[in-house]
Amino acid sequence: MSNFVFIGTGVFAGQIVQGLIKSGHKPELIISKTSSPKEGKQNSVRKIALENKIPFLECQSNSEFKVIIKAMPANPDKFAILCSFGLIISSDVISFFNKRVYNVHPSLLPKYRGSNPICSAIMKNEFRTGISIILLNEKMDAGNIIYQRSITIEENDDYEIVSSKLLKITNDFLREEWKSIADFESDGMEQNHELATFTSKISKDSRKIYWNNSSIEIKNLIRSLPPTDRAFTYWNEKMIFFENVSVSSESPNIPFGVVFNVSKKSFQVKCGQNSILIPNIMIEGKKMNKFGDFLNGHKEFQDGEKFG
Repeated sequence: MSNFVFIGTGVFAGQIVQGLIKSGHKPELIISKTSSPKEGKQNSVRKIALENKIPFLECQSNSEFKVIIKAMPANPDKFAILCSFGLIISSDVISFFNKRVYNVHPSLLPKYRGSNPICSAIMKNEFRTGISIILLNEKMDAGNIIYQRSITIEENDDYEIVSSKLLKITNDFLREEWKSIADFESDGMEQNHELATFTSKISKDSRKIYWNNSSIEIKNLIRSLPPTDRAFTYWNEKMIFFENVSVSSESPNIPFGVVFNVSKKSFQVKCGQNSILIPNIMIEGKKMNKFGDFLNGHKEFQDGEKFG
């Protein structure tokens, strides 16, 4: 068993710790933020800890987290790997690990510091993003860079595809350079803080589709968000979600958010600039469907429908 603690919350963090375990680096303890109601009791980090019989602790606040850390026996060789934890790491916690808390951050720092770097890169129509592994300090995502590698974001890559690409290069690094991390062979390189940009939490309002935006902006919003927090609009007073949309140059003289070109396979919606073509649709509480299947159960859906 390796002399390190894994600290993280959510699906991406779970995939990172799973990769570590598969490559023979099993943490002595896993710490996670208490599951949200949306995640339920079986969040991925907890599940992986239980499956691999690794001691697991949850905390809901910074004070609870400090209690956990203070209860651990001191060891000058112990270090921590952190990913998407969701709580602030204080200076005394960093000192407990002798300033050896490695933060896995899915962006090319100093760009997109904060809680939603993957979403932000896709939403801003970036063509590249990447992974940064930094030595954590007291400021958010501002520590020295130990490792950085980029990936290409293709035109139709969505949140899950980009996450998968980032996961691969992260796990490759952690597997290949483990000795350097464990032996603390680098102090890293200081970030250019003047170039820092920041992300914000996903809110319900930020997920809403505003049809007066351009077709490219709307497509990027839809593909940038995870399945748990999809972009949405309203139809017949119900929330509606889309998948695998594409941009169309067609722009009929109709109001924003109005449906046209309804066929057996897809339909289009007028945007502030051009339109988007939609092959997959989901009503709240239902599964994502191909539009043809949706149309079989909603024959009233036709040209002239209005989203809002």
